[in-house]
Amino acid sequence: MEREAVYVALVITPLGERQILGFWLLPTESAPLWQGVLQELWERSLRRVLLFITDGLPRIEETIRWVYPLAEWQRCVVHYVRNLLGMVSYASRKELGADLRAIFSAPAKEQALQRSLRAWPRSGARGVTRRWLSTWRSILRSALPAWPSRRAIAGASAPQGGLERFNQEIKRRTRVVRIFPNRGACLRLVTALAVEQSEEWVTGRRYLDMEQLKEWPSEEQAREEVVLTQQ
Repeated sequence: MEREAVYVALVITPLGERQILGFWLLPTESAPLWQGVLQELWERSLRRVLLFITDGLPRIEETIRWVYPLAEWQRCVVHYVRNLLGMVSYASRKELGADLRAIFSAPAKEQALQRSLRAWPRSGARGVTRRWLSTWRSILRSALPAWPSRRAIAGASAPQGGLERFNQEIKRRTRVVRIFPNRGACLRLVTALAVEQSEEWVTGRRYLDMEQLKEWPSEEQAREEVVLTQQ
């Protein structure tokens, strides 16, 4: 019996609407497998992506830049917060959660980093592991949304967002079936769920006000930034 997981790619379009770009049945999650997915999306004419939001999969940022060198990458805030809260006792989670909310609600990245400097000594006292504390700064920088205008799109990774609920629905429906006779049967079920979810999003209100992203660099500016970085 083979076990595979469903991986979903969600996009926010230039009109501020959510769409499911696709889903893939993969035996495991790795950067090389995601590179194949990204190359498939490129071949399907998805040529300009402003920002990718993913978990902290090793080498995922390099993989994204290999296919989409002009895109920015941000670590998913939800995964970051969950990982950190899981390292403290239940009694400490409320206080640590308040610190994290203050960090991620800061009006500027430097202010967020300053708030984190005050919060992290308390995190050590709560029992967060030394290994995590030793790497928190680099991890936090990757999880902080790009300020000011780019912060608006970070809501795509909110725990109550559409992708989170869609993933939960896939889990619920596939657990009812438990064992599929073949991959095609699983693909048909997930396809039906994806169509249903997409129709709900299309008929609903616009997810993101794209006016907030006016300051995002144009493709020409992004190319200049990439060239300067490489030099």
